[in-house]
Amino acid sequence: MLVRGLIERQLDELLSDGGWNCEGDRGSKRSSFNTTLCVLEALLEYEENGVENPNVKKARLRDHEYLLDRHLSR
Repeated sequence: MLVRGLIERQLDELLSDGGWNCEGDRGSKRSSFNTTLCVLEALLEYEENGVENPNVKKARLRDHEYLLDRHLSR
């Protein structure tokens, strides 16, 4: 399934600070708020469509922590 492959790629690209950056494949080590929010929306939609994947949930919750730590989510 194409979507599963895209989700797995996003999980592989999670940065050590807890978010994502579209420049990660070019060596960026710092997450981007915009990219992180986009990936968060995709992971949430994936789960809302009935796909249960503990790695997706773990990454999504870690992403929430990333945003909370930076006071970007309440």
